[in-house]
Amino acid sequence: MPRGASLIRAALVISGSIVLVSLLATLMIFPLVYRYGLNPAQGAELVFNVLPIAFQEMPGGRIVGILFFLLLVLAALTPSLAGLEPMVARLAQRRGLTRSRAAFVAAASVWVLGVGSVLSFNAWARWHPFAGIARLQNMTVFDVLDFVSSNLMLPVGALLTCAFIGWRLPRSLVDGELPEETPGARRLLVFLLRYVCPLGIAAILVAAFA
Repeated sequence: MPRGASLIRAALVISGSIVLVSLLATLMIFPLVYRYGLNPAQGAELVFNVLPIAFQEMPGGRIVGILFFLLLVLAALTPSLAGLEPMVARLAQRRGLTRSRAAFVAAASVWVLGVGSVLSFNAWARWHPFAGIARLQNMTVFDVLDFVSSNLMLPVGALLTCAFIGWRLPRSLVDGELPEETPGARRLLVFLLRYVCPLGIAAILVAAFA
């Protein structure tokens, strides 16, 4: 972001757009789910089960479908590249690897770990690695990774972020990073990160494992 841009305004725009797109996707997907008698509890698999049917029945659906799934690949790839950066930086700094070699090692490691997710849709579709745990007993490798990352890792990471920014960072540093906001807005932001956001995130964690 350019220096001087409003972080709060950008956060509101991004969050609002995500909520809007999610609502539009829901209005598009679920009528098709019930129209074709599919299971609405399939989660991410609905994208690959419902949309091909919809594209097949619409004029020019093959072209639209190809473009859609190409965009879906790009939507998955771009944040993955950003997510690799900490691993690449650590390998380059601690192991003395060049950036190109560190990027190759990191990408190859993630690719190997991701094979289990791909096989969950075919060869390993009936394998449930944590069948002994009630909450995970019917989940494939993909389902387990999706559940743990969405319901454990993301909330815990958000909690740690709230604790770090709200309690550990000096107020002068927070104020310095938000010079375009009013003092009242900065105080409100710190208050939310200290008290309100952790409560909401904790409620999400409890609901996920209840």
